[in-house]
Amino acid sequence: MLHFNLQSIALRGFAVACLSTLVAAGSLFAAPQDGKKDQRAPRVVTSVDVEKASAEELIELTGRAFKRLQQLEGTWVASYPGFEKAAPVEVTYRNIGRGSAVVETFRPGLQNETQTIYVRTRNGLRANHVCAYGTQPVMQLFGSAKGGDLFVFQEAGGTNLDVLGDETRRMRLESLEFPSEDRVVAVWSTFEGEKALGPPTPVVLTRKSSGAPTE
Repeated sequence: MLHFNLQSIALRGFAVACLSTLVAAGSLFAAPQDGKKDQRAPRVVTSVDVEKASAEELIELTGRAFKRLQQLEGTWVASYPGFEKAAPVEVTYRNIGRGSAVVETFRPGLQNETQTIYVRTRNGLRANHVCAYGTQPVMQLFGSAKGGDLFVFQEAGGTNLDVLGDETRRMRLESLEFPSEDRVVAVWSTFEGEKALGPPTPVVLTRKSSGAPTE
């Protein structure tokens, strides 16, 4: 069993319960039973080992993660395992800035649309999130699970993070896993002030069409 190492991340002020379950809610996929692509169903794992990448490792890790993000360009459908009443939503990915950034858009065109812009910097890979809560957290690629394409981002600043004082909500941790070219699993950890706002939220994305989304 993989182990999520709490000591290796040591995020100041973060709830231990959040860290221990960050990648627990459907982050890995069971092996396909019939050999067909996209037949893998999410299963629950209890923990995962994530180590902080060194400066040298971060260069390789950033290149690998960003390449996977660029390959997502197109239209996807997101579902929420464990939240049966949550309707699937449309998600798009676009490569912009001559390939320097990837824009992820949930619920495009709706009032509660949100975006995350993934950008390569000299310090690694950043996720600039524009949230429906009115906050704009910035998360930095931290590390990955050994032997797999599972990447973990942690909060590294942002804007409007204290707009409502202790009641300000924002995402502080995110993991992304790419079990296949047509499936992505994200796990989000949202906080209200310094308190985890419930358990992390798993999101399973399934590709609907490839290529740049049409406007």
